[in-house]
Amino acid sequence: MRTPSGEDSALSHREAPEGAQDSLWDHLYARYHGLVFAVALAEVSHWADAEDVAQRVFVRAWRSRESFDPVKGGVRSWLLAITRNVISDLRAARTRERSLREAVASVAGFGEAGRGGGEVEEDVVNRLLVTSELDRLAEHQRLVVELAFFANLTHSEIAEDTGLPIGTVKSQLRRALHRLRGRRACLAGSD
Repeated sequence: MRTPSGEDSALSHREAPEGAQDSLWDHLYARYHGLVFAVALAEVSHWADAEDVAQRVFVRAWRSRESFDPVKGGVRSWLLAITRNVISDLRAARTRERSLREAVASVAGFGEAGRGGGEVEEDVVNRLLVTSELDRLAEHQRLVVELAFFANLTHSEIAEDTGLPIGTVKSQLRRALHRLRGRRACLAGSD
């Protein structure tokens, strides 16, 4: 069994006063930022991207500080694991974005007459985004969204057709729309 260091133990004391927690996080940032940044730079190869990864690592660490368990590993290992996850998330987002851009490029020339290229591209991106996100939804959620938006059914009609309670229909639709909006905002923020 691993014996936690003083730093590890201090981070695991969740009942520490606010000022002590702030001081600890200042210390952890000062001590590990260089390491996290170096690992990120080695993986992403761009200075600005490495800075972004490092910032995301410490924000994620702060938000998930309750999950830190010094028995499982030290602060250094915990931060490096978060770094790997953030880099993986960045790569996955870039792959999805590249796929969307390639799809847009392949069909952008087929717009409606009189519409500007930017409008056509935006339209295509929105359609591809919706299609991509619909494919990620659970089957029952996808069905509810398709019935609401593509078949133009009301909540009551969807509940009747699917046999689901109307409250379930509404909550599944709300969750799916929230996910679509979040994904759209994420893509808009990465431009």
